[in-house]
Amino acid sequence: MFKLKGKKAQNFQAVIFAVVGAVIGLVVLGIVLGLGSDIITQIQNGQTSNTFAFNASEDALTGIDKVSGFQPTIGIVVAAVAVISIVIAGFIFTRR
Repeated sequence: MFKLKGKKAQNFQAVIFAVVGAVIGLVVLGIVLGLGSDIITQIQNGQTSNTFAFNASEDALTGIDKVSGFQPTIGIVVAAVAVISIVIAGFIFTRR
């Protein structure tokens, strides 16, 4: 096992914290998209069809659906970046 000391330990921790921040951001994105979709759907149900407000909420739901469609891709990219960052940081900061 290896032990990091001083500046190397701080840099490695910074990489880990950045990865954790990206994962938390992805989870928050999923929660916001899910709750936003539910709220806009409830608002739309109380409106008359083919009015400006109904059409605006329909456009909002379409936009949320498009962004939600990219969430698996974003998740794969975040996971890949997390793994690559940790591996590279491990090589960089554990060199003697």
